[in-house]
Amino acid sequence: MRQAQSGEADRKSARMPVINRLKQVLFPLHIHIATLFIGLILAVGLVLGWFNYHKNAEVILSASEQLFDQINQEIMTHFRQVSAHTGSDIDLLVLTPMSGTM
Repeated sequence: MRQAQSGEADRKSARMPVINRLKQVLFPLHIHIATLFIGLILAVGLVLGWFNYHKNAEVILSASEQLFDQINQEIMTHFRQVSAHTGSDIDLLVLTPMSGTM
C-alpha cells in the first residue's frame, strides 16, 4: 500500500509544473538576508557610480570651457599684436619711395 501511495505521489509531482515545485521550496532566513544585502549593495553601488559619472562629466565640461576661453583669449591677443605690427609696417612702406623702376 505504501508503494502505491508513493507511486501516486511521484506521478502527481511529475505532473506539477516547475513553478509550483519552486513555490514549495523554502529557503533559510540567512539566504534571504544575504540576498537582500547583496541587492542593496549593488543598488547603492549603481547609484554612486551613476552620480559620480555625471559629476565628473560636469567637471570635465566646465574645465574644457575654461581652457577654450583661455586659449581663445591668448590667440586673440597674439592676433592683435601681429596685426598692429602689420599695420605700422604697411604705413612705413607707403611712406618709403620705391628704389627700383618698373
